[in-house]
Amino acid sequence: GEDIREGMTLGPAADRAGPLAGIFNAALAAVDPYRAVLRSAQLRDGCLYVGDIRYDLAAYDRIIAVGAGKATARMALAIETLLGERISAGLIVVKHGHTVPLAIIEQVEAAHPVPNEAGQTGTGRILEMVRAAGDKTLAAWRAYSGKDGASQEAWYSQPAGASPLSTIFINDTAQNKLF
Repeated sequence: GEDIREGMTLGPAADRAGPLAGIFNAALAAVDPYRAVLRSAQLRDGCLYVGDIRYDLAAYDRIIAVGAGKATARMALAIETLLGERISAGLIVVKHGHTVPLAIIEQVEAAHPVPNEAGQTGTGRILEMVRAAGDKTLAAWRAYSGKDGASQEAWYSQPAGASPLSTIFINDTAQNKLF
């Protein structure tokens, strides 16, 4: 089958480099955002399980997938793999050059680490999607918070009927905006 770690290994030449390359490739595979999502989320008996949280998909008319960050495209690929046509719409904001082929979820390329107009516009569109979500829309996204290499993983979701609330921190400063 297709190697889901595309871009996540040292490549074929490194396979001849011995056991250190194998250890390095195993470490990359362990932190691959695609695999991380599939380890945390499963689809069973019409329900989406994310860690200890269970979403009965029959309770929702729509599923939207949103996100932002350098690893988001591979996370979105995993969500598309898991949920497929169940996803009604989606939008992610990724660093320039970090897109992957997606069938349903739209990607906006933006600057990193300093936000640019494309990132601000994309984030505004994401917030509009989440705000417009009705009572029977599941809007869930995954985020890594913190600096690269020291990030903490968390799932955020909007249960049916809940008002969305997001905090965006800009450039590791105390500046934030609540939506």
